Amino acid sequence: MPIDTISSLKSILHNGSNLKVCILDNNMIEILTRISTIITQDCIFGQYDIILVPRWVYEEVQDSDVRVRYINEFRDKYNLNLYIIEEKDYSELINFKEADLFYIFVYSCRVLTNLISFINKNIIDTKAPESTIIDELPSYEDWLDKLYNEGFDSKVLANGRTQKKNAGEVSICVLANILCIYYDKFDNVTIFSFDGDTYNFALESKKKLINDARFKDGLFKSITYKSNDVLIYEWLRQGHINEADLHSIVEKIRRGRKVKYTKQAPDLSIEEHEELLDNNQFCQLILQGGLHIIF
Repeated sequence: MPIDTISSLKSILHNGSNLKVCILDNNMIEILTRISTIITQDCIFGQYDIILVPRWVYEEVQDSDVRVRYINEFRDKYNLNLYIIEEKDYSELINFKEADLFYIFVYSCRVLTNLISFINKNIIDTKAPESTIIDELPSYEDWLDKLYNEGFDSKVLANGRTQKKNAGEVSICVLANILCIYYDKFDNVTIFSFDGDTYNFALESKKKLINDARFKDGLFKSITYKSNDVLIYEWLRQGHINEADLHSIVEKIRRGRKVKYTKQAPDLSIEEHEELLDNNQFCQLILQGGLHIIF
């Protein structure tokens, strides 16, 4: 069943079986375009039943014709089930539980103190009793528009588009949380991103959501990640790239960054690591055995 409306997305999410779902970030789309002649979209995403791109992420994608073509080929060339989801449709996705949705947004951006301050000053009445805050909220679409139009730090790009800092990452986090709390036909939702904010937003929001009585009946499926480092390691192990080509591939899609990984110790216990690795160090690392790259 192709996904072309929010209703068709909900139908697949409710009626599917053992679904594999992923959400794409603009930064991953950008780097994957650089090696699309070597690792094609079907090779990376063919296993997924549902591929989601939030509208605010797609706004960033559209800054590049190359990225737009890459995205279009999901459907046109490889018949993959890609759906660009509007943030306004998150309400329908959650069956119009707008009070829940408000708190999912708040927790998803809780590390952005400027955004929380904006919400407290411009969307809710912090002087009102907590029991009445939700009752006095504007409609979801109204406060959503206000949040995205005025709340995020912004700048006008050369192409005339107004860039909203962290808007895409918040959209990804909210969407991932909605799916993992309310839908049960999959084991996890995978986020394709190497942005540390995306990782931290999801990690910190889950801590709050899981301890909030409003979500005591939530399913809390796992949110997992495929960064560029995870993908390179995966491609090497699957034989899509070989050791001779490894360094050239790494240079195309990676710069020095922190890597979270586990490694098997000599006594078969597990060591946890988080290290800043340049490309040479990363190549040396992933040629070893007993690794699991987390992010």
